[in-house]
This record gives sequence, C-alpha cells and structure tokens, in this order.
Amino acid sequence: MSLLLIVMMGAILVISTSCVSREVTRTEVTPAPQQEVVRKEVVVVEQPPAPPPLRMESPGVAPGYGYTWVPGYWEWNGRDYVWVSGKWVNVQPGAVWVPGHWEQTGSGWQWVPGYWRR
Repeated sequence: MSLLLIVMMGAILVISTSCVSREVTRTEVTPAPQQEVVRKEVVVVEQPPAPPPLRMESPGVAPGYGYTWVPGYWEWNGRDYVWVSGKWVNVQPGAVWVPGHWEQTGSGWQWVPGYWRR
C-alpha cells in the first residue's frame, strides 16, 4: 500500500471516530522558576455531535382530562445520547407546551429545554 493511501485511510478513521464526544483528562507539565516541575490536571470537553433522529412514540390514551403529551427527546450524558421517553403531564391553564429541541451552534449542538408558553 502506498503511504498516501495509508494516510488517507487513517484520516477517514479519525474523522469517523471523532463523531463521539468525550471528556479527556490530560496532565500538563510546566517548569517553574526554580526548575521544579508543576503538574496540573486539565479536563477538555468536546462538543456533542449531532443528535440522532427523534423516535416516533405512541402516547396512547391520556390518563384523564387536562393532560397533554410531552414528547421524548435525546439527552446528552457527556458520552452518548440517551433517549428520554415522552410522558403525559398536567396542562397548565392558559399555556401551551413548547417541546425542547437541539440547536446547532458554532461549536456543536446545544439543548434548548421545553417550556410552557402563555
């Protein structure tokens, strides 16, 4: 195999595996004025990748009058996305539930929680 092909395959592997966000702890070593060595732990948090597509849930029948369905969503736990199932909640009088959603930012994705809009 040519060196160029090996490098290209390595780059593809790095790009494809970099889609998983992770928290990395590393040790930085800095010489101090009297030649002693100073060590400190640094935590680097990478932004989460795009969330998976939403799951289609069947809410079934409301448990009673005055309930509304709050759909499920993907929650980022620092390593992976975890599905949080939807649920029936009591309606707040005069308000409408606005579901939470993920927004793409310049450095990754950010969760915008759901809320009651009056």
